[in-house]
Amino acid sequence: MLKKKILKFIFPMIFRQKGLTLVEVAIVLVILGLLIGLGASLIGPLTKRAKITETRDIVNAAVESVIGFAAKK
Repeated sequence: MLKKKILKFIFPMIFRQKGLTLVEVAIVLVILGLLIGLGASLIGPLTKRAKITETRDIVNAAVESVIGFAAKK
């Protein structure tokens, strides 16, 4: 019994219950919700930017094709 009390005093983390409290779980869920919300709000602008870049590349390729055809004639 005395040995257990001494160990409890020296190593308090060993005898602590393992797991999370409801407050800790709530904080983690709030942080995850904020991160997912911010990530979801960035998807729209990133998709729009990718489509604009792709369209510009297509138009530039078409211009180069027309210039190449005109130079060939």
